[in-house]
Amino acid sequence: MNLSNEFIDRSITESASFLKKHDIDSKTVSRIRIVAEEILLHYRDKFGSETEASFVCAKRPGHLNITFKVRCERYEPSVNITD
Repeated sequence: MNLSNEFIDRSITESASFLKKHDIDSKTVSRIRIVAEEILLHYRDKFGSETEASFVCAKRPGHLNITFKVRCERYEPSVNITD
């Protein structure tokens, strides 16, 4: 998939559903949604909506894992967030 608006919306929605299914409280889910969306939008703005992206939700022993991957040049948003 590409880092399109549709991908961002779908991945955020499915991630939130995954968290709710595993009894994560709604306030925490809302915070995670906001942060994930901001990060994905930042990557889209930086690298374009045609950039390859994926996400996976998985339950591991003792924790939940949501992974977003964006295929792009090495980039550290915490350092470059104002770019």
